[in-house]
Amino acid sequence: MNSDNKNLMKAGLKQSLRALKNNKARRLFVALDAEIYVLRKVKELAEEKKIDIIEISDMKKLGEICDISVGAAVAVELIDKNDLKH
Repeated sequence: MNSDNKNLMKAGLKQSLRALKNNKARRLFVALDAEIYVLRKVKELAEEKKIDIIEISDMKKLGEICDISVGAAVAVELIDKNDLKH
C-alpha cells in the first residue's frame, strides 16, 4: 500500500464503526487472529453496507499496514474525497 493510501487508513473498532456508519469507508480490514466478538458487529455492518472485507493474517501485520506501532484487530480504508470529485 502506498503512503497516500496509508493516510486513508483508520485503525480501531470505534473509528471503523464510525466510518462505516457515516458511509465513509471503502474497505474493511480484519485480522484473522482477533477475537470473534470484537469483529462481529463491524463485519455485520460492513456486510449490510456492501463494503468489501479484507482478511489480514494477524493483528501485527494489520497494524503495519496502518502504519502504527501496535497491532490492530480492525481498520478501514476511507473513501478518498478526491475520488468523489470525478
